[in-house]
Amino acid sequence: MRRSLMIGYLALALAQAGISINVVTSKYLLTLMPMFMLLASRFFVSSVILAFTLKATNTRILDPQHPDGKLSSTDWTFAALQGFFAAFLFNLFFVWGLQHTTATAAGIVGSSLPAIIALCAVWMLKERLNWPKVIALVLAMLGILIINLDHFEGSINLEHTYFGDFLVFLAMIPEAMYSILSRKLAGRVTPLGASFIANVVGFLTLFPCCLLTGSFDLTIYSWWEWSLVMVAGISSLIFFWAWAWGLSFIPASTGGIFGGVMPVVTTLLAIIFLNESLSWYDIFGMALVVSSIFIGTGWRPAFLRKTHMTEA
Repeated sequence: MRRSLMIGYLALALAQAGISINVVTSKYLLTLMPMFMLLASRFFVSSVILAFTLKATNTRILDPQHPDGKLSSTDWTFAALQGFFAAFLFNLFFVWGLQHTTATAAGIVGSSLPAIIALCAVWMLKERLNWPKVIALVLAMLGILIINLDHFEGSINLEHTYFGDFLVFLAMIPEAMYSILSRKLAGRVTPLGASFIANVVGFLTLFPCCLLTGSFDLTIYSWWEWSLVMVAGISSLIFFWAWAWGLSFIPASTGGIFGGVMPVVTTLLAIIFLNESLSWYDIFGMALVVSSIFIGTGWRPAFLRKTHMTEA
């Protein structure tokens, strides 16, 4: 039992690491190609790879543990909504918001994601929050805020607007809804199948936007830029698959705590690949996020577990 939980936690952490890779590659690619072109290409790549993976592994969309033995219209609706919320709405609101606010403000607003996921889990899934989880959520949000302190240095917030902050906050809501729907589809749709549907819906909703904005042109980009699109697509499918798999047996309220993994990994990637410096508050913020995961998941060192068993 303990081993299965650990695998679930590692899957959730891997999913957030996938977002981090996506952030780093997309940050570079957005300077070269329009937003809808990048997003549509990314989800096309991930959809194709997932389709081949489903075929190669002989994995069905229907989960073998489905209580009815077949997918209902509700199952299909929830699976499609996953893509609409996480692939379309989240990217639309978040990137749009970044165009009207600063990175500082976006980081502060984004730190609300763990709490939003937890509150939605309590409201919609009737999950219960105990004190360790509450403390862990607070530590995760504080850690994310502290990691974003570097954006304050020498920044002039002339581009900041409350409208942009509002859009970034709106982006957190569909991201949280994706986690809730993943829990609802647990044992009904396989994680790989749910990921495939979400990515296909993401492509189908973003490609028309690409055409309407006149940003569809495959010929003006180099092989290097397309290779980065491939990396972004692979990291995107890693998130959808690993997050759905982890939440198939981990409560959504616990999963929300792992939202702090993304800024930690993003900071480390920026240090490695973008030559950014590591400050004391980065280290402190990372320590808070890691502590929040240990507290929220109930992890204790082996010697403490032995002490507890002896006292019992």
